[in-house]
Amino acid sequence: MKDPRFAYHYGLALYLGNRRPEAASVLDGLLAARPPGEIEVFALFYLGELHREAGRPGTAEPYYRKALAAQPPESLANTLRERLQGR
Repeated sequence: MKDPRFAYHYGLALYLGNRRPEAASVLDGLLAARPPGEIEVFALFYLGELHREAGRPGTAEPYYRKALAAQPPESLANTLRERLQGR
């Protein structure tokens, strides 16, 4: 997908629609395309969530750390810190 905003929203819709493998594929592809920072941070977060929900917290952690390093909005930063603390 060439439009990063569309790809992000499509991936999010798949995630929210409980189509997790498809969401992961779209979000991975989005990150590979190097989207703008404000999109990248949320794609990283949701990929972390996908791994956490699948019982892979160790795989989720790098996604959360990268998202936190990208200086997300404060509400997301708080959630990322909670995830990194195991909550």
